Amino acid sequence: MLEVIGQLVPGDDDETSQLLEAQRALVRLRQVSKEVQEKGWSFNTETYKKFTPIEAGGLMTVGADVLKFDAENRDIIQRGVKLFDREANSSAYAGDILDGTIIRLLPFDELPSPAQTYISIKAARQFQKRFVGSSEIDGFTQDDENDALVNLEQTEAEIGDNPHIVTGK
Repeated sequence: MLEVIGQLVPGDDDETSQLLEAQRALVRLRQVSKEVQEKGWSFNTETYKKFTPIEAGGLMTVGADVLKFDAENRDIIQRGVKLFDREANSSAYAGDILDGTIIRLLPFDELPSPAQTYISIKAARQFQKRFVGSSEIDGFTQDDENDALVNLEQTEAEIGDNPHIVTGK
């Protein structure tokens, strides 16, 4: 990402400012990774028949890596890591077993290559736009980002069974 804005890599001249830029770049990469993964892809979407929520202090919860939980046959919503049953007006754990879909936030190194590429290019373009603001660089990276998204979506289409690609949601 630092290469896109024409900056030196950490360890070269002016190490303190380079490390600050590297930290900002990493924050942007993590934010974009989360945004992209929230859409739900074949690599981070799990459909459960008989999902048992985690019981924590008498509450229904999911892991911190769960971006979205959608119960199929109950009116349950996710609030942070807690699951809230809107019909019962409660987060109380009662040994519930649920059918549902979970979208997980995966570490960057566990993502498939097309997703890593798309996220990296998208994050680099956004980083450049915020810290340099070059419309010329933005144009080049926008083309790269579009190509990477097409590649990711083609990969998903080949894998199949992904509602994100079919519905566009």
